[in-house]
Formats: sequence, C-alpha cells, structure tokens
Amino acid sequence: MKAVDRQLAIQAAYRDYQDRLPVEHRKHTGAVFVPGNGPLDARIALVGEAPGAKENEQLRPFVGPAGEELDRVLDLNGIRRDRIFVTNVVKFRPPNNSTPRPWERAYGRRCLAAELGIVEPDLAILAGSTAFNVVFPARKLNEWVGHVIVTPVRDYLAVWHPSACLRSPAKAADNYDYFRIARRYDS
Repeated sequence: MKAVDRQLAIQAAYRDYQDRLPVEHRKHTGAVFVPGNGPLDARIALVGEAPGAKENEQLRPFVGPAGEELDRVLDLNGIRRDRIFVTNVVKFRPPNNSTPRPWERAYGRRCLAAELGIVEPDLAILAGSTAFNVVFPARKLNEWVGHVIVTPVRDYLAVWHPSACLRSPAKAADNYDYFRIARRYDS
C-alpha cells in the first residue's frame, strides 16, 4: 500500500472510531482521542490497553511512566521507538483510568484490526491482558507471555504491560528477554 493510501486509510479508521463512540461517553469522561503513533509501514507494532493521563494530555500513546518503561526496554534491546507503530486497543482514556470495560474493548477491536491491516506489521507485540484478549479472546496471557503466536497474517508476541513491570522487577526482567525476540523483526 502506498504511503498516501495508508495515511488516508488510517484517518478513515480513526474517523469511524470517533463517529461511533457515544457522545455521552466523551462528555462524561472528558477524554480525548489518542491515535496510534509511528510509521504506517512499520515492521513492528506495539498494542497497549488505553491512554493514561499523560497520553490524554500529549495525544500520544505510551508517554507516561509506562511509556518510560517501554522506552527503557526498547533501548536495552536496540529497538528504536521511532521505527515501531505504537497504539492502544481503546483510544479514549477510560473513566478513572480503569481497565477498559467489555464494551470499550469490543468497540476498540474494530479500529485495532483496521490499524494493523493498514500498517501490516510483521510482528504485533501485545502488551498486557487487555491487548492480548482482544486479539486472542479464548487464551490467557499468563500462558502465552513470552511466546510468539504465528498466524497467516502476522506474528504476535505476548508481553507484560510496561505498567506491570513498574510494579514487578521480575516482570521487567522477563520483558527484557521477551523484547529480544522482537529484534529479529526489526532489521
């Protein structure tokens, strides 16, 4: 797909997502739309849960404390963030920064599928259970974390969400190893 076609397609996907969101949800939460960020022809995409407070302010995914942890693990593994497409399942911050509710996850699934279809990464890193369960609803993150799941369309790598790594040094160490797998796709 040509660059201009990717840009038009991603704008249409984001417009569709925003148009379908109930207006009362936006009014109630005060949340703003936080789109994915990065090259639209990236070989690696990273999918998180939902924007936090900093993301809501800066309109970019993973710029708060979890984003700092993500940057650290990427740097330690020699992966440049400016070469990956970073997004979230849910594009609006959930009320009280809560875990996205089932309807929010279902709502975000369509936009995420469009994003991944447009970017066409070789690898999609699913950070945390929300991202993992949106793509693989019948599986459990704990059983697949650190593993690559090969599908006909792309490979998926299940990892701990960077915010979980901030609370658990063991998970942070594990994620370092898991992100080493992603280096193979970043060449």
